[in-house]
Amino acid sequence: MTGPGRGASGERATGSPERRTSALLVLALVCLYALLVLAPLVPGVHPTVGSVIVTVLFTLGALAAASLAARLTLGPWVELGALLLGILNWFVYAIIGTSGPLARLTATPAADVLLVFAMIMGGLLLSRIVRERSLIIPVAIVLALADVFTVFFGPTGAALEQVPNVVQAVSVKLPAMGSATGPAGIAGLSHIATLGPGDTFFAALLFACVVRFGLNLARTFWWLLGVTAVGLGVIVALPQAPAVPVLPLIGAAFLVANWRDVTLTGREWTYVAIVIVFVVALFAAMRYVVQAAL
Repeated sequence: MTGPGRGASGERATGSPERRTSALLVLALVCLYALLVLAPLVPGVHPTVGSVIVTVLFTLGALAAASLAARLTLGPWVELGALLLGILNWFVYAIIGTSGPLARLTATPAADVLLVFAMIMGGLLLSRIVRERSLIIPVAIVLALADVFTVFFGPTGAALEQVPNVVQAVSVKLPAMGSATGPAGIAGLSHIATLGPGDTFFAALLFACVVRFGLNLARTFWWLLGVTAVGLGVIVALPQAPAVPVLPLIGAAFLVANWRDVTLTGREWTYVAIVIVFVVALFAAMRYVVQAAL
């Protein structure tokens, strides 16, 4: 009689924090949507100050959503289903957002938030391949190098120069604060920067590894927020700033936050060096192929 009762109580005890975390995740995503919709409607803010505020608040919301999702006990099929559902709805709302100024103000931010959600689910799903704590460092380094290559030397950099509209369509667009309050109204809505989908994907992957291997989630979150928000804030505050990869900022912040808890032996560092050399050589070959194709 008492055994089943205790079991049910245990389920309620574990279910309640899970529900709270889920509710906070939804709240973080709703706040991101509200930020993207309302920021263009706020008048009287200096453009530079407004750009920094939007960037920092969006970074806070996206990282909060990623860290909250990492705390949920989801199965791989749930993560895959959420990833596919998020991408499908992102596509639908992105199409709706092209139908007019009002849709651009309301539907496009919904598409961007759905893209953030989908990438978070994708990051959680891919994190399952990291089975040992020692693998986190090489994964972080390789993904950061990949981002540097794609932005400066690879397809992303080429796409930014030749088809910037395509890059913008598959990126999260940060609106200029007050840009919809001018004489043109909401038709004057403009954006200050775009963030690639890989940024929240990478953050979610790292947060999932932090939770899985019992690292300090709070410390990791604040390091990622501080480094990334400051880096992006400086970039958007500088006129004519070039596209800068965000993953190296996230990776560096993660390594600083966890360098005492994630250690490698001398042999493992040798393996990491070999992987880095291989990845750099692979990226160089890919750059040659891309340049030849263009």
